[in-house]
Amino acid sequence: DADAGAGGGGATGGKSAEAETTAIKRVRTFFPETWIHEGVEMAEGAALVDLRAPDTITSWRVASFATHPEDGFSDGGVSDWLVVKKNMFASLSMPAFVVHQEVPTLTLTIQ
Repeated sequence: DADAGAGGGGATGGKSAEAETTAIKRVRTFFPETWIHEGVEMAEGAALVDLRAPDTITSWRVASFATHPEDGFSDGGVSDWLVVKKNMFASLSMPAFVVHQEVPTLTLTIQ
């Protein structure tokens, strides 16, 4: 494959055409209003949770709380933001020139 060879580069950034096509075919379908309402049992004060971020292009406020049978309730003390984004390319097509009082047609393509 010419794109995957040494030096890569080009418009595909070194990716093969097949890899680009595969990435494009994924249809975004996961759009919850709220996210991560799961109980996680922790050992030794820490837990690792592997989750898929929603397809929504937005930011999520992430916070936690904990309960313990002897120590009671804790709000976790830490909150943060998770930003979910998708790389896009926008191309604006405009006429070469416009005459006074003409209403031109502009085409914006987002990929």
